[in-house]
Amino acid sequence: MNTETLENAQSKRRSWKKTVFVFFSLLLTVSLISLGALFLYTKDTGLILKGVKVGSLDLSSLNKTDARKTLENQLTPLLDQSLELSIPGQPPEIIKLPLKDLGMSLDWDKIIQLAYDQGRSGNIFQKALSQFNLQKGMSSSLIIEYNWNSDRLQKTLASSLAKFNRPTIDASYKITPENQMIIEKEKPGQEVDLELLTEKIKHINLLQLTPIEVPFKTSGQPRVTAAQLEGMKITHLLAKYTTQFDSSLISRTDNIKLAAKTLDGLVLAPQEGFSFNQRIGERTAAAGYKEALIIVDNQFTPGLGGGICQVSSTLYNAALLAHLEILERHPHSLEINYVPPGQDATVAYPDLDLKLKNNTSGYLLIRCYIRENSLTFELYGKEE
Repeated sequence: MNTETLENAQSKRRSWKKTVFVFFSLLLTVSLISLGALFLYTKDTGLILKGVKVGSLDLSSLNKTDARKTLENQLTPLLDQSLELSIPGQPPEIIKLPLKDLGMSLDWDKIIQLAYDQGRSGNIFQKALSQFNLQKGMSSSLIIEYNWNSDRLQKTLASSLAKFNRPTIDASYKITPENQMIIEKEKPGQEVDLELLTEKIKHINLLQLTPIEVPFKTSGQPRVTAAQLEGMKITHLLAKYTTQFDSSLISRTDNIKLAAKTLDGLVLAPQEGFSFNQRIGERTAAAGYKEALIIVDNQFTPGLGGGICQVSSTLYNAALLAHLEILERHPHSLEINYVPPGQDATVAYPDLDLKLKNNTSGYLLIRCYIRENSLTFELYGKEE
């Protein structure tokens, strides 16, 4: 390589190094200027940054004291509002509860500090980006933070909404005048879900209150269902028996009518027992019974409740026809004329009783009718 060529190569290397030096010098200068600009851009002025909002309230360029005054002036009156709770229904029922009664308050210091901290977290680059976004309106406004007295909130809700709690209702039935069994469906219990409702309330927007639908939860399941009752439903007339009496014997007739009225409409569940004495009770004047002939020591003699045995005997014969289980039955000591021999059933409180058992798989309805001088028992139940 000649001398001229070597000098040219050295000159090019010196030129390249100079260019690199100038480039990095410029880059360093630009970086320092940029950092300085960022430092100035993000310098803490002690004011809330431009673009910071609490809800819809703009707190841009306010110090903490002025920002608090602004919020207090705008938000304090809103605490006098009432929150509407909607109870599902047709139409829904609206309950209004003042926010103050619900234990709501605002933590001004916390709200102001959150607003002041916007754009001031992270390194200088993160701060610059956050502040740029704030100024361009690219950040969402702060949600207003509330303080809640949870104990007061729960108690107010519980007392105000208690009437909407519903106890568990078992399936039931009613008997129509036509002796049909109408089944009414069960209803599970319900109660206000205070925990879920509390969470909903704690997330309300004070600046734009909207009604909150009250949530409910199941509080208990029925023990008796409509499906169960359907399987034991009264559907047919199982038996009917009629006896005659002398309606001119006023006291005796009145006793028969009183006892018949007490038994009419009685319903026995499957496998349920029945006691005549327990149902009718002691035959006393206070209970409305009058003196008529009864059998005592193999003789007919006046006594309270005379005629009652015709009621028990008529029922006994209807029970025989329905194939009910007879748990207790006693014959008279003397022959009577309103049922065939051997088919009577005497009763005397409390020793002599007529006891039956509904041994069918369905409900048993006892109906008793008085027509002029006749007494009729009809037994309705499920056809086996």
